[in-house]
Amino acid sequence: MRLTEDAASEGDFVLEAAGPSNRLPFRTNRDGPHFLWVYQELFTRLGVRLPFTNFQREVMTRCRVAVSQLHLNGWGLMRTFERGCKLFGSFEESIQEFKWYYFKVFPTPGRRTFWLDDEGSPFPWVY
Repeated sequence: MRLTEDAASEGDFVLEAAGPSNRLPFRTNRDGPHFLWVYQELFTRLGVRLPFTNFQREVMTRCRVAVSQLHLNGWGLMRTFERGCKLFGSFEESIQEFKWYYFKVFPTPGRRTFWLDDEGSPFPWVY
């Protein structure tokens, strides 16, 4: 599964499987490093890549939703506006059962990430 457009950037992120006690879109440890909750289907079926585009970040900010709160249909709609093409066909191509396949994305230790502002605080769309 590819997370970034540039293969050289793949090392900027570390993936961690979600545990049984994890709840989206909340953080389980307030003192730990900031991370993103993401659905696997964003990358495997919709072709979303990290870092998110300015358009994607702005949509999440204006809608006041976290990455994981935006349904895959919403992501598909955003991708349509960015690419100018149809991503989905009729209902039989609908993505289902995606909510069980999610993980955490952490920055590689020592690297700054796109989901933190200049003061190191997460943007509203992170949690």
